Amino acid sequence: AASCESCPAGMAARAHSVSLSACQCAAGFTALFRYGVDGGGRGECVPCDMGFYKSDVGPGPCTSCPPNSISATASTGKSACLCNAGFRSEHGGLCESCLPGKFAASLGQRACAECQPGSFSSTMAAVRCEPCGAGRSSKAAATSSMMCAKTEIAGAAWCRDVWVWAWVLRVWAYV
Repeated sequence: AASCESCPAGMAARAHSVSLSACQCAAGFTALFRYGVDGGGRGECVPCDMGFYKSDVGPGPCTSCPPNSISATASTGKSACLCNAGFRSEHGGLCESCLPGKFAASLGQRACAECQPGSFSSTMAAVRCEPCGAGRSSKAAATSSMMCAKTEIAGAAWCRDVWVWAWVLRVWAYV
């Protein structure tokens, strides 16, 4: 009875194959033919680089991920391509840049998040929002540092109101 042998790393064969010659590059791998010193050559399968994928078994080339996306080494399908930080893809389509006032901090975001109050983003494809600075604040999704307005120091209004009431009570005490 014949025994089964495994294909070398990065290779695969169809079910019920009876020879190592049936081994081909697995999904996520592409053929690389190297020539030896004596002019002879040998083929080997190498993983697709980052930003590329290959879904079929065989010697074919790896396919580039869509613009503004990346995949891990040896990826086996387009679904492995994730949008870069600063970009989003709501329905698994092309990666679109985040608009000013929004950001995407990490790979694979489906939506851009709004900048929180007290911060802003003035650029397309932002990966973070910038703080307004001391004594300044903004509404959510601010698109410019010009939208950061001066704010009262927390509690200053309360202190002013307490002082006014203390003054009113003191005046009434003399009446």
